[in-house]
Amino acid sequence: MIVLNPGAPARLYRNLGDGRFQDVTRTARLGDTDGARTALWHDVDGDDRPDLLLVLADGAARLLRGNGAGQFDDATAALGLDFGKPIVAAAFLDHDHDGRPDLKVELADGRLLLHHHLGGMRFETVELRPASSPSARAADDRVAELEARLARMEALLRATGAAGAATEGSGR
Repeated sequence: MIVLNPGAPARLYRNLGDGRFQDVTRTARLGDTDGARTALWHDVDGDDRPDLLLVLADGAARLLRGNGAGQFDDATAALGLDFGKPIVAAAFLDHDHDGRPDLKVELADGRLLLHHHLGGMRFETVELRPASSPSARAADDRVAELEARLARMEALLRATGAAGAATEGSGR
């Protein structure tokens, strides 16, 4: 179990199986984890050992590969996690259903990136959404407003029974 504490290093605990936990932070070689705000466990390299992705307070990411000896090796450079802007959100998923974990990140500038897993420790970064400009954000806000308005209208129609009456005569 990892415990994140703003303004302090992350702490890693091993479950001893009897209701107790042992602090293994030092022996696990986590390195600098000050202010870590996100921790994601996943077997990134397919070796059946848990790996740990940390997003630090400054938005930088660190990937720590489990080495099987209860320790972690820093694999951040190998994964190519320097996106040039702070990360505000991150999640592992299998975007293309190939059985390998892909990493989706949102950056502080609004870009949404997919760190597509090609196998082993090889990844390519694909931009899913470009940095948002003021006009793009305004358009997104307008679409969201219209979708919310439509949802309220549909709810009102359902509540009054008008939705059923409107579709009965339509042949649906």
